[in-house]
Amino acid sequence: ENRTTLKPLVTQVWPQFTADATFCSSFADVLVERVELYKTARRVVLCLRSAEPLDQALCGRLCASLEPVFEGYELSLQNYFNYRSLTPDAARLLVEELKQQGLPVNGFLDKAPITVGEDGLVLHVAAGREILECVHFPQRLAELIQQRTGVLPVVRMAGSQNSVRPEEFA
Repeated sequence: ENRTTLKPLVTQVWPQFTADATFCSSFADVLVERVELYKTARRVVLCLRSAEPLDQALCGRLCASLEPVFEGYELSLQNYFNYRSLTPDAARLLVEELKQQGLPVNGFLDKAPITVGEDGLVLHVAAGREILECVHFPQRLAELIQQRTGVLPVVRMAGSQNSVRPEEFA
């Protein structure tokens, strides 16, 4: 038996947002993949699927507007999107997510340029490359990108033009 599960659009689940033209046009084709509720952690994760990475300012507005609905819970959002639309900014947001999960990135990637190609991405780091490799950062980022896009990219690290040698820290 072939069953198709239809997922609702954000604007169908929370119709109050249709009054805002900017929000409505940005979220018109965004599906609510699922809502995860973690009672003991007092956390709610909204999992949304879109063709392209979502605008972070509008995601912040969505979370702020839904806080009363999920009162007493910390609200966050996970965006699932097409790999071909992965941008350096979207990759940087995933890096931030890994930081929030406790991965010791220590600011090594804060201003590091990110190059996105068809087969993967390159993080241009000035310092901390050995530490990042030691904690398997490239693999963890690749796995998170696969979770969100369905594609497992190759994540490489390269020294940037203004690399800092360890002896320069002394």
